[in-house]
Amino acid sequence: TTAGLSVGASGYYGGADQRTPTLGTVTLTLGEADLHVRRSRLDARGVLVRTALSGADRVSALRGETVGKAMQGWYLEAAYNLLPGRASGEPSSLWVFLRREDFDTNQDVPLGFSRDPAADRQVWCGGLSYLPISKIAFKGDLERWRDGTDATLTRLNLGAGFMF
Repeated sequence: TTAGLSVGASGYYGGADQRTPTLGTVTLTLGEADLHVRRSRLDARGVLVRTALSGADRVSALRGETVGKAMQGWYLEAAYNLLPGRASGEPSSLWVFLRREDFDTNQDVPLGFSRDPAADRQVWCGGLSYLPISKIAFKGDLERWRDGTDATLTRLNLGAGFMF
């Protein structure tokens, strides 16, 4: 981390069979990389995640539906603070943002199982986030979803949050 720049990565490897005797050994491998840049009133971030599930064929058979043996997703977001800082006291902020997401929970499927095109999703999201002080936020956004079957969904989200 340097001033205005943060880069990270993480990983996980472990058992995922939850001691279900009929599954045998199932392991999950997860890798993630992220980047966050903030310069003055501009904020940009991105994340890339990939997972691999060994034994996905046995998990799919037990569940009766296809569980991907590989899943992948990413997002990129840009935001701009429309409010300049106050001369005194804690500054409020009003962020306008746009985010693009793409994730597929059936990136790769076990032999003998069908890939579900509806599991391949793309999302555009844009909105506003108002922080009267740094620990309180009010947010509204509009999402536009599309999946691999060309089905679409438009959703309006409103929220409030605080940190203590």
